[in-house]
Order: sequence, then C-alpha cells, then structure tokens
Amino acid sequence: MTIDPDTKLREALALKDALVLRCAGMTLEAVQSKAGRQQLKVVYHDEDGTELAEYFSLDTRAQKAVFKKQFLNDHLRSSPVEREFTNVAEVLAAEAALRAPDFVVGRK
Repeated sequence: MTIDPDTKLREALALKDALVLRCAGMTLEAVQSKAGRQQLKVVYHDEDGTELAEYFSLDTRAQKAVFKKQFLNDHLRSSPVEREFTNVAEVLAAEAALRAPDFVVGRK
C-alpha cells in the first residue's frame, strides 16, 4: 500500500484545526520532561518563523519503537545499515544523517 503525499497534504489542508508548515529546517535538542527524564525535542521551522515542536522519549523499548515509526522512518537519510538509537545523545550525534521534511502537519 502506497501513500500519496499530495493526497495527504490536501487532506491536512482541509482540516479546520490543522497547522501545515512548509518546513525550512529542523533543530534537535535534549530537554528535561516534567518527570525529570531526558527527551528529544524536535522543532520544525518555516520561512515565516513559525515553529512546531514534538517530543520523544527513548527510555523504554515501546518509546523507541514509536520514535522509529513516527520520526526515523521519514527523517533518516537512506543508509545500508538500519540505525538503532538507545538514547537522546546518540540521536543528537547523528543529526547530520537526518533530513527535514518538506511539510509538517500539526494541530493548532
């Protein structure tokens, strides 16, 4: 099953509470959660200065699987070796291997 990116973009633009950013870049940083654990903060930027952030924890196997599915599969540049990240510091060290998306869809 293939997903057409143009169709997904049209669907997102039709939503009343969707925020669609034409992504000009992204930054990664380590932040502390309210519980005191380290998280990865991904901030997407557009040309107008609008930002959209998402957070990922990498403490448990389930959280790593969510990170891989929701972030790595779309952002990791093609590589013959599948990458596994065990903590936020490893992701930050590999930032050059990650690419920003063309568009990001979030909620207002």
